[in-house]
Amino acid sequence: MIVEWVGVEPGRCGWSPDRDRREPYAWPAFLDAVTKAPPDHRIVKLQVTGPVTLCGAIADSDDTSPFLFARDVGAWLGAQTQPQVDELRERGIDCLLIVDEPALNMASVDPTVIDAWEPLRTVGAAWGLHVCCRPPWALLEAAQPDVLNIDLVAFRLDQTGGESVSRMTRLGTTMAWGITPVHQIEPARVAASRLIDAVESVRARDRVGTADRLAGSLVTASCGTGAQAIDRESHIAGVLRTALGLAVR
Repeated sequence: MIVEWVGVEPGRCGWSPDRDRREPYAWPAFLDAVTKAPPDHRIVKLQVTGPVTLCGAIADSDDTSPFLFARDVGAWLGAQTQPQVDELRERGIDCLLIVDEPALNMASVDPTVIDAWEPLRTVGAAWGLHVCCRPPWALLEAAQPDVLNIDLVAFRLDQTGGESVSRMTRLGTTMAWGITPVHQIEPARVAASRLIDAVESVRARDRVGTADRLAGSLVTASCGTGAQAIDRESHIAGVLRTALGLAVR
């Protein structure tokens, strides 16, 4: 994933004129599309590289403080993203900013790590964390994101996770359950089963009904689909829609 972010292996990071861009290549087309046909709920999701994962990936192997500059990286990411969020606001569209931290399990509950997200919390109308590693629950609870997106395909919700999710949702976090894989095809009933198992695990601890829990949740693929072909993205969306329908029956 670091290679996807920076274009080369972390140890070979460099800079070139073609990378000297303040916004993604797809931004003009994206902005034009949401301006012409804005979503009914007037919210779009933007996703940024996680400062903690990025700092950990590019640090030297013997670095005892790999996250020392994570807040500075977070501040830079926030500043780079703010103009895009402002452009959306000018069009009456709010932004959910998701911070992508696929290797967050290598970090501990530390003020340096928590502070790294501070500059990103208020860029959009809400903020969240996408975590497709094994969730570090103590750190996630300390972060208190508005939205938490986890991968149920690779990591089934265990007792510790169920207890953490129960506490987090009571404090206002919305869960985004990653219930179907990106790189292989699975039946919607399998994704629905994952969703039901996770929701039932949490329900057993906080006594919120399954239907109410689902109504207050989001369903997603286990990881990002941006690198997939459009027909593959459409297929994943169809699986998610069908799985959610099966789960709420």
